[in-house]
Amino acid sequence: MDEGEVHEVRRGVSNEKRSARDELFHALSNQRRRHVLTYLRVNGGEATVRELSEWLAARENGVSLEEVSYKQRKRTYTSLIQIHLGTLRDGGFIRYDRGRGRVELTADGRRLARVLERDLIGDDRAASDGSGTTLLERWKRRLS
Repeated sequence: MDEGEVHEVRRGVSNEKRSARDELFHALSNQRRRHVLTYLRVNGGEATVRELSEWLAARENGVSLEEVSYKQRKRTYTSLIQIHLGTLRDGGFIRYDRGRGRVELTADGRRLARVLERDLIGDDRAASDGSGTTLLERWKRRLS
């Protein structure tokens, strides 16, 4: 298998090969995964799965960290360990030590998180092309 391809078995489809571009788009296709990358970048590049699940649960439920219920955190935690962290790991964006419950950005993950933070998630003033327009805004114009 080439370096730019990932061998995957998912949802009854076996031996499907994905290109590096497909892996990138797959990783970005879910908001939780985008938020994991951004959280890690903003918080020093690593975190525990518990920290991630509490923060995501608070964000998704519109409550403070202190107000996150056990059920909200557990639902998010389960989703992270069963789906999202494996997807990010397989794409080469994080290192995930399931035994220790630790997640760390890779160099590719840092680069991707920087783009997400700047162009997609928040700072509308920082555009990668210097035009003052974010990547998301440029795509919206193209599609309309």
